[in-house]
Amino acid sequence: LLRHCALLSKLKPAHVSPDKPADPDNPDCRKFHIIEARWQSKAYKTFMRDIDKKSAQSRANKSGNKRRERIELAIPETINSEAPVGLWRNCYDVMWLKSLEPHEFHALEVIEDEYDFSLEYRTESL
Repeated sequence: LLRHCALLSKLKPAHVSPDKPADPDNPDCRKFHIIEARWQSKAYKTFMRDIDKKSAQSRANKSGNKRRERIELAIPETINSEAPVGLWRNCYDVMWLKSLEPHEFHALEVIEDEYDFSLEYRTESL
């Protein structure tokens, strides 16, 4: 994950998609529905959920509080949350970018490159 530090360091809690309890009447419920952030591209969401799954796998046999289960809804609920500045173009949803006013798009400081979302370990040849 070290090679993803440049991307992850640009994110704040306001940028992540929130969760909503699957059973709001049960305070002990560990299942949560994922609420989609409108600015996030499908590739970005998949990448972040893959990181979440890897984190859950690495913590599976550790003691402590049971980890919450995040569930994608068949028909996603979407919110217009704050978008981070300075991400690669393919991190942002194309239709969301097109909906922005020119000054809003310019303020995002979009990097005009494609981000490599792959998680597999790579060795660099010298």
